Amino acid sequence: MCYYRTVKQGKNPLISVIIPVYNANGYLPLALDSILSQTYRHFELIAVDDGSTDNSLEILKKYAKKDSRIKLIQNKRNLNIANSLNKAIKMAKGQFIARMDADDISLPHRFQKQIHFLLKHPEIVILGGQVRTINTHGKALGRKLFPILD
Repeated sequence: MCYYRTVKQGKNPLISVIIPVYNANGYLPLALDSILSQTYRHFELIAVDDGSTDNSLEILKKYAKKDSRIKLIQNKRNLNIANSLNKAIKMAKGQFIARMDADDISLPHRFQKQIHFLLKHPEIVILGGQVRTINTHGKALGRKLFPILD
């Protein structure tokens, strides 16, 4: 997940998490659960169903009904990831935009650690994270390590 610093401030959620979804029913519940179980709670989640032909839209609707932080956009047809992300960005109210894919899983303290870092370092405008790759059963396959700034 990457964070982008925006110019929006005020009473809005500090983080707008944007997640494009296309035929992700096998991964989507775990991805959504990992966001909703974050220890840092001041966020909105904007999910864009990009014309899925599986039951991804139904999964998103079920989650949105249970949690008011979830905003749902439904594309009538597949518009591709860039167009879906742009729709979500236009709707975002947060000071920071966090990017997530429908097959990503975030660790519980991720937002807390990353927001702490961003607020401590206002000169930073984009932030990423480390990656563990897993298969569809959750088994670890490897890691992707990126440079770290302390």
